Parts: sequence; structure tokens; C-alpha cells
Amino acid sequence: MAKFLSQEWLDHLVALGAALPPAEVTARVEHVVPGTPDGEVRYVVALVDGRVAGATLGGGDDTDVSITTKYPAAVDLLTGAADANAEFMAGRAKVTGRTGLLLDVLALTGTEAFASFRAELADATDLS
Repeated sequence: MAKFLSQEWLDHLVALGAALPPAEVTARVEHVVPGTPDGEVRYVVALVDGRVAGATLGGGDDTDVSITTKYPAAVDLLTGAADANAEFMAGRAKVTGRTGLLLDVLALTGTEAFASFRAELADATDLS
């Protein structure tokens, strides 16, 4: 099992996410997660045609959207205890960048294929 928010975890995210069905979403999304056991963690996920094409630790100047979610919410999003759309609408996920593109990303996260991907990733994640 890969530790949540580690590069090993991101590599697993890419391996699983590369098999997502194609969709009309291409974006570089920065995730900022304050309050983790290791302090603030930043990582960037590259989506190409709805599939995960890459993910690396660290921030990015060339991202389309940046999403900040506190660590407990990030865990809830991974495990399915929270919904990304609801977190955004309730203001618990702070967003900067191209909000139109964010809506496309949020639509992608609402698909059955993405729910299966998220569940498989969560099952392979060490949250301790």
C-alpha cells in the first residue's frame, strides 16, 4: 500500500487513472492539501482526454486550476465519504484558475468510471 499523498501513491494514481475512459477534459490541476501529518502537500495531476497522464509532488506555475482542500476533506474525497461537487459548492474546496475548466473536471469526477477508479485507489492507499 502506498502512503496517501506520497510520490508512490501518485504513481499508483497515474497507473489506475490511465485506464479511465476518454473524455473531453484536458487540464493540469494543482492540489494543495494543508494540515497533513507531513505539513502542507502540493501535487499536480495532468489530465489528457479525461485520463490521468501524470502526477508529481510539488506545485506548478503552469497549472490551469488550483484546488485547496484541508487534509480531512482530502481523505473524505478519496474514500468517497465526501463529493467533490458538494465540497466546492459548500466552499470547503478553495479554487483559483480557470473555473470553467474546473466544472469539466468536476463533471469527470461524477462519473461511474471515476467512482470505480477512486474506490480502487482508496483500497490501495495507506491512510495511517
